Amino acid sequence: MLKSILIATGLGLSLVPNLSKAQNNFSSGEGIQQTCQLQAKASYKLAKNAADKQSQVICRDIALLKQIAQWVDQMKVNPNKDFTSKDFDSMLRKEITLIRNELNASRQVLESLQLKPNEGLMLEPAQWQFDLNGDGKIQTWEKYFFAIVKPGERAWSLSMPSDDAAYYQQHFNLEAKFQVDQSDVYWALAYHQFFEGFANLILSFQLDTNNRRSMRIKMIDSASLQRAHALIGSGFATSNKMRLSLLAETDDKDEWIPNPKQKNHVFPLAMDQEAFDIWGNFLSETITLWNGKTVLAVPTNAGGVLGAGAKMCAADEGLNVAQLFKKAPTYFDNVNSLKYACAKITAELQPSKLPEMAAAALERGRNNPKSPEWHFLRYFYWVN
Repeated sequence: MLKSILIATGLGLSLVPNLSKAQNNFSSGEGIQQTCQLQAKASYKLAKNAADKQSQVICRDIALLKQIAQWVDQMKVNPNKDFTSKDFDSMLRKEITLIRNELNASRQVLESLQLKPNEGLMLEPAQWQFDLNGDGKIQTWEKYFFAIVKPGERAWSLSMPSDDAAYYQQHFNLEAKFQVDQSDVYWALAYHQFFEGFANLILSFQLDTNNRRSMRIKMIDSASLQRAHALIGSGFATSNKMRLSLLAETDDKDEWIPNPKQKNHVFPLAMDQEAFDIWGNFLSETITLWNGKTVLAVPTNAGGVLGAGAKMCAADEGLNVAQLFKKAPTYFDNVNSLKYACAKITAELQPSKLPEMAAAALERGRNNPKSPEWHFLRYFYWVN
């Protein structure tokens, strides 16, 4: 485990909820260790000032990440575990419930946070070095886990963290620092809303293994399913609020996500006006589709999951995403189980333009690998 950071003798828990500015330190390894130890001792109770709230969210999220990393390592110990057993289902649901509850607590703090100028903490993520998986040492991937990749240094990918120190030295900005502002609060809030929503979505269902020949998914918590839809929808709305907040910024110092006019930032992606326009267009279409104002109508000759889904609705129908959550049946056997959400296309309920936008973006990317459209998944990954 990490070496304990000595806390001054006699520091009572009554002092912890109102941490001093010096203790809300996220610019050094020792500072973040002390700050997060104090927050943990306070059980991450809601603080009264902006600095403490930022501190609580960061430290609570790091503690949650450590919990997840240690749980995953425990799963690796028994790779032959029966993932369809009731014991595993119970263990998995317990872990996801914990994740959901922790995200919920941090989300509520973020929702209450409205930063004034210069109230944001200064963050240096490369200094945040923790023993995440609890094996008693800080491995290379843990040392650099929070480090920020250099702009344009590598293609976006989903992969396990590297254990090659030279890789981080070459591709990451190990001196990156930025000061939190309200746009960054929206950025963090959107991610919390999305992940809490996904946790609720998973907890809404259970694998029905009563009939081993034909396993199916059973909906067991309709209220959790409704929360999932609401939270993910709120995430899209918050992402749009963040986009507008970024565009309204006029300062240019120690930025995280920049607007097209800001140059002093450490964000890995170029955020020019074209990127903001693409982001806005995709969000606009996604929000209306998610809220059931448009339907998903995909050509029957489309490939993949969308193509398979398109065939379940009639030619004059589309999938109403809101109805997927509001009127879900008890059991799901295959893609045809979603037919209940098919809705007739009318003058008031038109097909979403999202499939065409995605197809056009991918096509432009094939012809021009540097096209911003080609990397729209990277933008969603970083800026939700």
